Amino acid sequence: MIKKGIEYTVVSFAFLIYNYEFVMKYILSILLMAICLYNMPVFSQNQKTTMDLLMSTKWEPQNFFEEGDAGYIKYSRDKLIYFERIDNEVDSAHWDYYLSSTPDTVFDKTKVGKNTTGKYIIRKGPDVVFIDEILELTSSKLVIRKSTPGYTVYGHKVTYLPTDMSF
Repeated sequence: MIKKGIEYTVVSFAFLIYNYEFVMKYILSILLMAICLYNMPVFSQNQKTTMDLLMSTKWEPQNFFEEGDAGYIKYSRDKLIYFERIDNEVDSAHWDYYLSSTPDTVFDKTKVGKNTTGKYIIRKGPDVVFIDEILELTSSKLVIRKSTPGYTVYGHKVTYLPTDMSF
C-alpha cells in the first residue's frame, strides 16, 4: 500500500516536472481570472455614466454673461433646464433632450431619458434640433462644442463649471 502511494507520488511529481510550463500557465491563468473576477465589481461601482455626471450639479457657463447677469443649466433624466437672471429679471426654459453616440439631426423622442451614455446632447428646439458635442465631462468640468449646422455659434466651445447659485 505504501509502495503504491509512493509510485503515484513519483508519477505525479514526474508529470509536474515534465509539464512544468503547462502547469504554470494553467495555475497563472486561474489566478488571473480570480483576480479579475474579484476586482470587477469594484471597478464598475466607481464609474459614473454621462447622465450621472450631467445630473450631478448645476452647470454655469464661463465667459457667457455680461457683468451683473448670471445663469446656469441643470440636467434631469429627460430635461435640460436653463435659468438666467438678466437685469435682475429671472427667466427659465426647458427642453427635452437625450444622449446619443451620433450627432442626430432628427429628434427621436423615443430616446428621451433612455441613454445614459453618449458623446452628443441632442435637444429639441422650437424649429430645430440642437446638437452639442461633449468634449470633456468630469464632476468638475463640462466642455461642449456647439454642433448644430447652420448656426452662427457652430463650432463654438463653451466651458461649464459647477455652481451653487439658485434662482
